Amino acid sequence: MIDYKKELNEEQYKAVMHDKGPALLLAGAGTGKTRTLIYRVAHLIESGVSPESILLLTFTNKAAAEMKERAEKMLKEKCGITACTYHSFCVKMLRFYASFAGISPNFSIISSPDEADIIDIAKTELNFQRLSNMPTGTVFASMLSTCVNKGISLEDLLTEQRYWKFRQNEKKLLALKRKVARYKEEHNLLNYDDILLKFNSMLASYPDVAKKIEDTYQYIMVDEYQDTNVLQDSIIKKIRKYNQNLMVVGDDMQSIYRFRGADVRNILSFPKRYAGCKVIYLVENYRSNQEILNLANHVMTNATEGYEKKLKAQFSSERLPEVCYVDDMKREAEFVLESIKKQHMKGIPYKEICVLYRNSYQSYELEVLLNKEGLDFEKYGGIRFLDRAHIKDVLAFLRIYTNPSDELAWFRILQLHIGIGKVYARNISRKCLEYGPEYLIDDCHKRKKYGVHIRKLYDEIQSWEGKEFLEILKSSCAYYAKTLENTIRNKKVDSESDREESLQDLERNKEDITILQEMAKDYDSALAFLDATTLDATKSKGNEEDKLVLSTIHSVKGLEYDTVILLDCIDEILPSARYIGSPEDNEDVRCMYVAVTRAKNTLYMMVPKIALKYGKAIPGDLSRYIEGRDDLYDAYEIKYQS
Repeated sequence: MIDYKKELNEEQYKAVMHDKGPALLLAGAGTGKTRTLIYRVAHLIESGVSPESILLLTFTNKAAAEMKERAEKMLKEKCGITACTYHSFCVKMLRFYASFAGISPNFSIISSPDEADIIDIAKTELNFQRLSNMPTGTVFASMLSTCVNKGISLEDLLTEQRYWKFRQNEKKLLALKRKVARYKEEHNLLNYDDILLKFNSMLASYPDVAKKIEDTYQYIMVDEYQDTNVLQDSIIKKIRKYNQNLMVVGDDMQSIYRFRGADVRNILSFPKRYAGCKVIYLVENYRSNQEILNLANHVMTNATEGYEKKLKAQFSSERLPEVCYVDDMKREAEFVLESIKKQHMKGIPYKEICVLYRNSYQSYELEVLLNKEGLDFEKYGGIRFLDRAHIKDVLAFLRIYTNPSDELAWFRILQLHIGIGKVYARNISRKCLEYGPEYLIDDCHKRKKYGVHIRKLYDEIQSWEGKEFLEILKSSCAYYAKTLENTIRNKKVDSESDREESLQDLERNKEDITILQEMAKDYDSALAFLDATTLDATKSKGNEEDKLVLSTIHSVKGLEYDTVILLDCIDEILPSARYIGSPEDNEDVRCMYVAVTRAKNTLYMMVPKIALKYGKAIPGDLSRYIEGRDDLYDAYEIKYQS
């Protein structure tokens, strides 16, 4: 048996020993919430709770797998708990209860770019493609997602200032929305939002199914609860109607995804919505020194909503956080580069140094200097690995293997071939849905430029018969590379240098495709692999290489570094909101708190006297979140010799 009192601090122990009823675990940054959750899983199992009756919901599959693995090591045996993301859980339930949800169990999961393609197809069919003041496919996909995640109608969204220009086409946009929904239904497609909507709707329509799921999972734990949206919270309510064994874990001060639909009110109102809720605070921080935490504690006082808490460190430092004043953003970048070099010379690995900023454009000056210096870095927030066009091309082959009615996958694959553009691709893909792959060898293609090439596609598809999943993927990858190389070598180009550049890109892309094949070895079926890659499309961050990290604050939550350098710690950038106490201002307070609490030992906050915000010069006044508290930091004026 595990000696829980020996392994945990007092508050962690309280959380782990909580056996019955609702509980809110308020875990400040660096206070060991993951450790606490794992020990609670272990305690429940040691107390006789069946592992199969425990559901642990997280926001990444990586986090879920890590928690499950650590629990198994602690218990020294395999445990059959269900640990996964919201979307993975909903997909699992929808495939099992598909008939109740009114869908086919072999539905394909589509990403945002796929949704944008569907919108473009629908716009063409409705003759909307040439209308003025119509959003692009990508923008409209984002708008529809915002409506779902915020729980508002499209009509309400169009009243927001950023979408005013589309209001004149409100009726057409509503028609487009219906057309897109109908298309997805006809082709057995669900996007991330549809997954949640379908599952939530099924639970509401079939209370007996909801009760069955509730009875299956006697204990539910939700990690990062502050990041949940209205829809995710609604799903939890429906499977905790009778059984109140629910523990939600989070930190209201780390709720920084409002723009994605996360609703901090979920965690703020939880004790009121669940009678008898026990609230437990974790405030003993195991990451940062007390000097950094003193600043973080002060930053929290700027919020006009939230739970009051004060983080306590396990150690102190003689060094306060530093506020560094420089003339402008160019000087800022120069000083940051010098500071990075100094920290590295002291023995700090580059991967333990992180430069943070509110908006991606703020790192441009520094990136130029780093490139000149030859100093490699990882920038968090770019295009994800699984969203890269060539990876989506390869995955499209698996999509038509698992779901032959996936027109989008046909549409993508066909365009890889010589002589096939969007019009031909759309026409052929629709015929393939009607007549199957055999349409690829129909006599009508013989005299077409592409005829011989789509015959090869047909042969490739036929070759999958009887093969294992990994063999099919390997074959598809080889076919893709050979087909694309042939297309590049034979297409018309403005100059041969363009052709050569495309061939070089293909060679680089082959490396990514090799990585994809390695990833696939952990899965036993194409459908399982597609579910995982679509639901957890996270980019590789090169953790084994010693690279400096540049990141937006939003992309670094959950991570920690020895040294953090926060760019442009000034009013109009951090905070960007002008109105104190507004929802935007409270979100900026939380962003500042997240940034500060990423640092373990050293924290620099940069203040350029003149800064650029979207090309406009603004005065660099120290952020009001820390202004006037010079007892919490050392301030330096950085001078340069001309």
